[in-house]
Amino acid sequence: MIVMTAMKITKNQFILLLVTFGILLAGEIYSDLTQNVIPKEVLAFESHEAFKTKAMYDLYNILGGIFVIMHLMGFIGLFFFWSPARHVFLAAILLGHLIDALVPWSISVGTGWEGMFAGLQSILVGIIAAVSYWPAAYLFEKDEE
Repeated sequence: MIVMTAMKITKNQFILLLVTFGILLAGEIYSDLTQNVIPKEVLAFESHEAFKTKAMYDLYNILGGIFVIMHLMGFIGLFFFWSPARHVFLAAILLGHLIDALVPWSISVGTGWEGMFAGLQSILVGIIAAVSYWPAAYLFEKDEE
């Protein structure tokens, strides 16, 4: 018989996860800015006309703006152990997947560094979301009165 014990994560361990995520996010942003190393012939394959209507393009931009605000609000709130932050962060993750699904087709070109940072960041986002609901949940309980 397997017995689950109360597993907890400390504040410092949780903050270390968040700092690591911030470093990966900064790395992805920086690597995205260095696309000048990609030959222009290859960049020409990147599609910028994935939307058939202006309404879909506008919806994509509005949801993208909401995503950025929610993601920042949730991420910063997690640092301060603000109770709703974990819910906002999880909602931002789900909204990001919805936004990705809105693009009917697209071709994107990036460096290997960009892909590496994006992949590691995706894994860490899932870990942070999961940890904030179980081993670190007690850190957010002080505001839920």
